[in-house]
Amino acid sequence: MATYSSFPGCALHKSSQEYDRSTRLVCRALGIELKELRDWSCCGAAPAHHTDSELAAALAGRNLALAGQEQLPLMAPCPACFSRLKGTARQLRDNPQLSQKLQEKYQISFQQITVLHLLEVLRQIEPAKIKSLLKIDLSALKVVPYYGCLLVRPSRIGIDDLENPVMLDEILKLIGIQPLDWDAKVTCCGSTIGVGDKNVVVKLTGDIMRRANLAGARAVVVACPLCHSNLDLRQRQIQSRRGDFEILPVFYITQLMGLAFGYAPGQVGLDKNIVDPLPLLKEIGLKT
Repeated sequence: MATYSSFPGCALHKSSQEYDRSTRLVCRALGIELKELRDWSCCGAAPAHHTDSELAAALAGRNLALAGQEQLPLMAPCPACFSRLKGTARQLRDNPQLSQKLQEKYQISFQQITVLHLLEVLRQIEPAKIKSLLKIDLSALKVVPYYGCLLVRPSRIGIDDLENPVMLDEILKLIGIQPLDWDAKVTCCGSTIGVGDKNVVVKLTGDIMRRANLAGARAVVVACPLCHSNLDLRQRQIQSRRGDFEILPVFYITQLMGLAFGYAPGQVGLDKNIVDPLPLLKEIGLKT
């Protein structure tokens, strides 16, 4: 059994509990043991390093230090957390002066560890293992995989090709879903900028959903709480303002994996999704 320290981050513990729930369920089914990092704290996510680079390094560095004590690879399902943790690990490795400063100022004893995103962990599983767990046929689903920014950028940290990532596509294929090709898989959704300027998110997210419609998708698949929030939570708000796209359900990849493994919609947290995916699932013959 593969074992990882798991860093849920703020989103999975609160606003994206469905991602946390489905991730734990799927990993358990695949024989992946997740040990939640003890006494973890906010990694600073995207905003912190724009405010105070040293403090941002300390925020992520503290969690890296805790993970080092566990002597396990650290897995983060949230790309923002993954990016900050992996980026800080590289920063502290390449900058001994900063590492020493954090140790003296914040009592952070840093050890070099491996930081992985959930998709990397899932892709290490033998395809035959995943296929052996399949109980529900989801091949009728027409979906587009949406990667967003932080899974692939910057290139020194990202897990896949900058322009045409395929990791999410490959996992979808393993659970029997043929993803549609489209031209917005790495287009930014606006991330947290919607807090300060909704108009930016209205434009970016509206464009993404319109292009998903043009590709023939009936749903969007993500592996990021921020992306899910913008694409799922804001669709009806955005449609009321621009109205040039059809509202689509937005699934976490782990929710679809859980459904394919035979878990009920409630078990993978579909009751938490804002755009109700149950009508689509009934349409393809899934008992809900």
